[in-house]
Amino acid sequence: MEKFETLQALLTLENGEEKNLRLTGKDDCKILINENAKLQLNLYLLSSIDLVIVLQGEQAILDLEIVDIGKNSSDHQCKVTTEHLSPYTTSKIIVKSVLYDQSRFNFSGNVKVPKIGQFTDAHLEHKTLLLSENAKTRTIPSMEIVANDVKVSHAATIGKIDEDILFYLASRGFDKNEAEKFIVESFLGEFRYIK
Repeated sequence: MEKFETLQALLTLENGEEKNLRLTGKDDCKILINENAKLQLNLYLLSSIDLVIVLQGEQAILDLEIVDIGKNSSDHQCKVTTEHLSPYTTSKIIVKSVLYDQSRFNFSGNVKVPKIGQFTDAHLEHKTLLLSENAKTRTIPSMEIVANDVKVSHAATIGKIDEDILFYLASRGFDKNEAEKFIVESFLGEFRYIK
């Protein structure tokens, strides 16, 4: 898997090319995915980002996971637009935010499927774990679908750590901080090494 510090302004994947990238996102970016190309992208946000991904060739595939960890009074905006400009394209976008203190996270996701994008398969999801009464999140999924033979879905969940889970972990020897850290690591999955 290639590792980069920031996204460049434009990234293009050509026919048959596959890339697995783990990035630290700070900038706005446009990504073009051509015919038979696949992009797997893990993006850790350091600030706000506006990301446009264009699946412009048949069988173009996008697998995107974005993580934001908000602390203190951070206020991050994350806007992701996917455009399915060919038939038989696939996109899966999962955004996870963990919010502490007075942090804020606003997510806006838009899936666009024009008439030519028949047989598109797209999923957009935002999950938030609130670790403070003062942390706030807002999620706005939207879909612009003109094609009539597609599978497009979206989901959003926002929650706090269940007190029963904390009690259970305490009964197994975890103190409150260790239990919270364990739950956050489980929530983030492969991003768990990020502090």
